[in-house]
Amino acid sequence: ALEEAYAADPDHEETAVQLLRAYIDGKEPDEALPLVERLTERAERSGGRADLHRLYHLRGRIEEQNEDWIAALDAYQRCFKLDASYVPNLLAMGRMFVQLERYEDGLKVLQTAMMNQMRIKQPSRKLELFYLLGVVRSRTGDPDRARDMFERALQIDRNHAPTLEAVRNFAEEG
Repeated sequence: ALEEAYAADPDHEETAVQLLRAYIDGKEPDEALPLVERLTERAERSGGRADLHRLYHLRGRIEEQNEDWIAALDAYQRCFKLDASYVPNLLAMGRMFVQLERYEDGLKVLQTAMMNQMRIKQPSRKLELFYLLGVVRSRTGDPDRARDMFERALQIDRNHAPTLEAVRNFAEEG
């Protein structure tokens, strides 16, 4: 239905963004990429910078689905330049820095997310924040803070497999 609505009126911004999100959620990056490119170009041309950061963030999600970590990070960094407090982007950027083993960069971004944690309503996002901070802290030689972050993650989900694995690895290393 969204594809039909978009085909009937490709200039209707809300429909286009809903379709883009449906493609991303449906893990259809081949469909999503050209659409996000069109929307981003249109927003840049019209000076519509209000939602441009979200489009860059969505581009990053698409690039993650394509497993292009560098392109994903680039998109997330573009979003960050426009809105340095957009929590979904801070988490995604932190995740990319961890993926690329750029722990000091990840720490900076994740600390920014931590300062905005009251704006995080979804437990899964808080869990991800604490887990990623635990990983970064353990990799940057801060075992006490790493342990604290892992404990906070496990308070949200005692069975979170990545955190349990990180704690197990952390205990073996320490």
